[in-house]
Amino acid sequence: MKRPPIKFIIQIDEDRLSEVMYYWNYYDKPCDLLLRKPKTAGLAAVVLTVDSDEAADFVYRVKEKTGARLYQVDK
Repeated sequence: MKRPPIKFIIQIDEDRLSEVMYYWNYYDKPCDLLLRKPKTAGLAAVVLTVDSDEAADFVYRVKEKTGARLYQVDK
């Protein structure tokens, strides 16, 4: 189901990026992902837009299972 788009950044340890990919595939690739290098060594940033229930479920599961930090992007 469609919902208003909200842009997020997931900050996660580089060692746990494979878990992001696992859940992204598990939820049938519910959104586009953009991997970015953050300013902190050992971390990665995943930029995405949540615009469906499936994408929201994906983001919630990644945060819950990996301990990643989630930031909402204003514009």
